[in-house]
Amino acid sequence: MNNFLSRIRSIDAFRAVTMFLMIFVNDLDGIPNTPTWLKHAGSNVDALGLADTIFPAFLFIVGLSIPFAFQNRLKQGDNFKLLSRIVSRSFALIFIGFFHANMETYNEATTLLPKPVWESLVTFSFFFIFLDYGKDTSPTKRYMLQGFGILLLAGMAALYRTSDPDIPGFTLPGGVF
Repeated sequence: MNNFLSRIRSIDAFRAVTMFLMIFVNDLDGIPNTPTWLKHAGSNVDALGLADTIFPAFLFIVGLSIPFAFQNRLKQGDNFKLLSRIVSRSFALIFIGFFHANMETYNEATTLLPKPVWESLVTFSFFFIFLDYGKDTSPTKRYMLQGFGILLLAGMAALYRTSDPDIPGFTLPGGVF
């Protein structure tokens, strides 16, 4: 409870609104009769849509939050733990981003699962792998749940087929995986 009271609620509220809007504007694609001001402006258009403001808002709130997060971790006294957390979270975000970037080219016609099911199972696997299970969860239960997430993700990776005929599997910027 003390942690909740010490949080800066305006930062949490802005972060929540930003995350909601990120999901909202990403789901607008393909919806007929969506107002132009909600979408991204075209590359050769002198305009700004709501969708164009979300990423800068995200960067702003992340930049604002980082000093507070560092300060709280440094109060705990273990600088190695802070570095370890930065590295592990960075790896997790890059890893999740790799799978999410490849969701766009998932070929439903050549795989066993419909795209929404595959995307959902990949996302659930990340929850099992990266969830903060807390101190009350036994190590055995934690490792079993994380292992399940890893197996689920490996299965989804094995099922993945791309819609790009020139690329056999997952893609990285500048190459094929």
